[in-house]
Amino acid sequence: MLDLLWPLIKWGLLIYIIWAFIRAAIAPNRKFEALRSAWYHLFEEQSFSSKDFYKSVTAKIEAKGIKGAQIDMISYGEEWFLSGKRIYLQILRDDSLFLVCAAPFGPDFFVSYRSGEPFDRWRSVFIHLPFVGKYLERAYTHRTFFQIDTDTMFRELVHQCVLKTIDELTSASGIRQLSEPERRLVELPLNTYDI
Repeated sequence: MLDLLWPLIKWGLLIYIIWAFIRAAIAPNRKFEALRSAWYHLFEEQSFSSKDFYKSVTAKIEAKGIKGAQIDMISYGEEWFLSGKRIYLQILRDDSLFLVCAAPFGPDFFVSYRSGEPFDRWRSVFIHLPFVGKYLERAYTHRTFFQIDTDTMFRELVHQCVLKTIDELTSASGIRQLSEPERRLVELPLNTYDI
């Protein structure tokens, strides 16, 4: 009896593994597995240079000498693949991803960013494996207090670098500084997924 079932089990497992890989390969191009925080501000009737803003934030982060931080300017479509592109500052360190946007919006200018855990296609494949997926997910997502603390400090460091750049811009332009409520980071509930 086992001799008859074993080939079916092998083929079933093989088909399921192939399905998991295909599912991960054609998954939507998500940026975040889970969002952790967000921040934004609109500067009415103001215009600034997005690239200069990004360069200033980059210089401030690099001056801190944080090991493993990768900073790049990347472009994402505004709506769909044939729409215009918008340049973002992407800041990545371990399990922390930040996408900073500084751009015109009509006659105004806005700065926003979101931070969270980057989407990992391989993780998506492994957590959907039969029998072991649940255990792999627990092992993969386990974080120590040290990892949680350093992620939190890195999130605060990036937030402070963005705010210092805004303070420089507003001072140079004669615009009022941001108030304390405007400076606050918006923490999102855990397991808030970006689509």
